[in-house]
Amino acid sequence: MGLESRWVLLEAYGKLFKNKQRPQPTMNNWQIAAMVMEGFDPKVLGEDLAKKCIFVVCNHLGRPILDNERDTVEQALHNAREHFWPQLTFEDLACQMSELERLEMSLA
Repeated sequence: MGLESRWVLLEAYGKLFKNKQRPQPTMNNWQIAAMVMEGFDPKVLGEDLAKKCIFVVCNHLGRPILDNERDTVEQALHNAREHFWPQLTFEDLACQMSELERLEMSLA
């Protein structure tokens, strides 16, 4: 995962938790992503950052190995469908997330 992806997660974490709860230095990227997905609120994050968080989890953190990592991806897909792409099934979202990212970034 690139440094930019980590900054996206940290920015979202700060907005969601208003710096009341800083990530522990020992937290890995998956752990931070899990907290961001659990507290996910596009009204707080703004649409652009919210979508970037979903893209980071689905496209840039690497292949989920542990159950909690897979749960984080599932939560990201749920958030994506609930807030941005309700017309797509979870399967379609999972298969097309890279293409959605390319499309969204080309429109930005």
